[in-house]
Amino acid sequence: MFGHEFRDKYFTLLEDGVLSVNHGSYGHTPTPVFDKYVQYIRNEYAYPDRYMLREQLPEYTEALQLISDKYLHCDYHNVALVENATTGVNTVLRSLKFNKGDRIVMASTVYGSCYNTVRFLAKRIGIVPVVVDLPYPLEDEEVVARFAKELPGSKLALFDAITSMPGVRVPFEKLTKLCKKHGVISLIDGAHSIGLIELDLGTLAPDFYVTNLHKWLYVPRGCAALYVNPQYHGEIQTMPISHSYIDEDVEPIVDDSLISKFHFIGTVNFASIASIKDAIEFREKTCGGEDAIAQYCQDLSFKSAKLAIAKWPFAQLLTNRHNSVIPPSMVNLIIPFKDLVSHYQLATSLDFNNKEALDKAHDAIDIMLMDDYKSRAPFLFHNGEVWMRFSCQIYNELSDYDYVTNAFGHCLKKYFGVTPTSKL
Repeated sequence: MFGHEFRDKYFTLLEDGVLSVNHGSYGHTPTPVFDKYVQYIRNEYAYPDRYMLREQLPEYTEALQLISDKYLHCDYHNVALVENATTGVNTVLRSLKFNKGDRIVMASTVYGSCYNTVRFLAKRIGIVPVVVDLPYPLEDEEVVARFAKELPGSKLALFDAITSMPGVRVPFEKLTKLCKKHGVISLIDGAHSIGLIELDLGTLAPDFYVTNLHKWLYVPRGCAALYVNPQYHGEIQTMPISHSYIDEDVEPIVDDSLISKFHFIGTVNFASIASIKDAIEFREKTCGGEDAIAQYCQDLSFKSAKLAIAKWPFAQLLTNRHNSVIPPSMVNLIIPFKDLVSHYQLATSLDFNNKEALDKAHDAIDIMLMDDYKSRAPFLFHNGEVWMRFSCQIYNELSDYDYVTNAFGHCLKKYFGVTPTSKL
């Protein structure tokens, strides 16, 4: 059912020749959903007054109810829609009341934009960033134990549901419970989660959780859901502060407070929000439901890793004892660079203590992959190794990963050169 035929029929926005194994970074929208998205833009422009005053709020509320009932499993009054996960994290961190010396605990694998937001608060307010080193591969208990050492006396903990690079599942449920135990505010960056893993925010009841709808749920960019625990409905404010500002010290906080604040903060493109119902319908009717999507992508992810390791027998799948770090649809390969040098007979090696050299090599190879081979698998040079992430989607087949592993090898040869006795 899925694979290249499915891509040719339903993912026609992808340029001819582009081979995408990087769904996790930005997501792809199916053509039927995108067509609806364009239709909603036209509807907005056809009669702006009618749309803004009569249609926008019902669309927004309907979208909240759908994702809350079907995916987040929580009261929709506790959810707001924002542009992306970074906006959601900023909304929380720049709304809460911090004092100089307050500790914010975060993992070493924190997403770069979120790390920069914490840096901003450190500079502006004087909060103290506390970084928990997570040198994967790790067992879940090790991750929890490392956080447990730093949480007592802290104000807030920022952690992922699934990290970006490497793409590993974090035991966020256990970390949330640990935060409750120590009276620490939990802020979960679940950018990679809705449409990828099952969520039950009503039961988990974190303080804050943000997840991108445009990654794994197929909603057009950019659109994300921000869960806010009811005790913070008064404190949380929009970015930017706008017409809907509610002074928690003056005005009563009611069930619709988040909706009142977030449904309209200025003139933007609302079509992504209107498209949420169409993305969900596509998943249910065209794809056959969540289980069908998950099964295909998970099977393909393990097959893609097995194929790459067959080509690079010195590579390892990033996992742990119970495979609990492997999220559905994403796998990570750990490849010793010295073995790549030997395997491809590269003429030169790489100084892993020279950040400038690492960045230069990474950017050049990344550009070669995109320009010469019309593909991209996120990778990084780390501690003498190459870490590479594959995303697997319903429009992919195993041959895609054969292609990208070969392409990566060719790029290494082009950048580093080969020994006189070897051939390209």
